[in-house]
Amino acid sequence: MKEVKREMKPELINRIDEVIVFHKLNDNEIRSIANIMIKKLEDKLKNEKYNVEIDNSVTQLVLNKEMDKSFGARPLRKIIQNFVEIQIAEKILDGQLKKSYNTIKIIAENDEIKIKMGNN
Repeated sequence: MKEVKREMKPELINRIDEVIVFHKLNDNEIRSIANIMIKKLEDKLKNEKYNVEIDNSVTQLVLNKEMDKSFGARPLRKIIQNFVEIQIAEKILDGQLKKSYNTIKIIAENDEIKIKMGNN
């Protein structure tokens, strides 16, 4: 709050109803947010009738990617899109990933995403 008072004139501060100060996220908080985002992706695929399971190794891969933590969890969305969602979408569009598969397991191996499909 001291920063706000130093940078802004009192007239402007008086017009602000509320000031919310955010703290820098720690690694556990970023991991929790990444897990939530991955779970939402998994749920979205299940809603589209793909029997998919995203392994925890995918979350770990996402967290290992370089990101500027000063932006909080915002970069996670882009990393998940670039390293997970795009690969899944390409498999769907190519016809390689079908709703008829009983199991679709998405894992991370050797720093890349692998999609294993089967009709067990």
